Amino acid sequence: MLLAVLALAASPALAQAPAAPWSPKAFVAAALETSPEVEQARQVLASADAAYGADLFTAVLPSLSFSANAYPWGNNPGNGYAFNSWRLNRRETSVNAGLTWTLFNSFQDSLQARFSYQSREIARRALDDVLQAQALKALQGFHDLRLNDALAGVARRDLETQQAQYGLTQDLYRHGMKSLSDLLKTETDWRSSELRLESAQAARKLSAFRFTELLARAPEEAVSLEAAVPPEASALPPLDEDLRRAAVERPDMARLRLENDRTRTAFLQSVRGAAPSLSFAYQRNYQEYASFGLPSSGFGIRNPNHYFALNLSLPTGFNFGTQYEKVRGARADRSASDAARRALERTVRDDVYSARVALDAARRSYAVSAIKEDIAKRNLELVTEQYRQGSADVIRLSQAQLDHVTAQVERMRALHDADVSRAQYRKAVGEPLWR
Repeated sequence: MLLAVLALAASPALAQAPAAPWSPKAFVAAALETSPEVEQARQVLASADAAYGADLFTAVLPSLSFSANAYPWGNNPGNGYAFNSWRLNRRETSVNAGLTWTLFNSFQDSLQARFSYQSREIARRALDDVLQAQALKALQGFHDLRLNDALAGVARRDLETQQAQYGLTQDLYRHGMKSLSDLLKTETDWRSSELRLESAQAARKLSAFRFTELLARAPEEAVSLEAAVPPEASALPPLDEDLRRAAVERPDMARLRLENDRTRTAFLQSVRGAAPSLSFAYQRNYQEYASFGLPSSGFGIRNPNHYFALNLSLPTGFNFGTQYEKVRGARADRSASDAARRALERTVRDDVYSARVALDAARRSYAVSAIKEDIAKRNLELVTEQYRQGSADVIRLSQAQLDHVTAQVERMRALHDADVSRAQYRKAVGEPLWR
């Protein structure tokens, strides 16, 4: 029985399954979950949402007030400054309670709620902008690691090839078919391959560190990625269509439009603040005065009492000059916001056009590099066979091997550039990268 249990425990079926390879979408989602920048933007949005809720409740709900006043020890101001020695009686306490419901105050509360609503929506678009930036950073980290994984594999296979080539040349040298110069040349190529592998492995380690850092994991943790897929050959949408889409869907454009609207609200607030204020409110009060053991007369005031109040007043510190300058400053802020919006529209068009050119070039480069790699591979196979037969020298073989390695590296870099350019173009036109 013990042997059976041990056999079952050691069986591959019960062994821990290896982690599934990371896909770009899964990695972006995981990186955003641990991103401090995203968390900060989310908390800013939560704060702006709370501020809007507070201003909205202030605008639509009545407000309550309550106070109680007593003098439990010492000279009592409410009783002719008679001395009290630590006593607190109900009739020696004054109570004031009230309810105020402002029905109209020259749009002050409604403008403030509107301003807070626009601030909340600006924070929401700012969160989208941060999500886009961090998602692009994550995608770049993913594709960088996949590229360096592939380059390390190329360097490793090249080293194996160079070692085998050195062994073949050494054997031919012993039989007098190759010179010492040929042997030294193949050994030099072998050592050069070792250097390339060291460089590739160092780049791979750095990419792996940045990859795991985005996930808040240990740098030594092993990761595997999904295999790269050649870029799509399908036609892209018309450029004019993507330009219009970017002007509407990009988070920074949406945020700046909201900021533009908020400056208009601020201008209206400055105008309202410079004009006389008319308010209409319902007031209900309850007051109870300290009677110090005597029946309370209430001083002839109905208790509780309630009324509607209509009030017209000038702003605090009204002197025409202060109010004029505030309005003038708000108007300047509104004009500056309009100019910023127009400037961003230019930047967006430039971003979309530049990203489109880079994406088109990357897709074409990949197609050419794939053809070049196939040609270099066929040429290396041909020259290697000729070298075995003695009809090709070591210089020609070394060049063919270098051409093949270079072609592989160029294809992998072109695939990496195509993937990154695609992500950058999606960001430029406003397509969410985190969905």
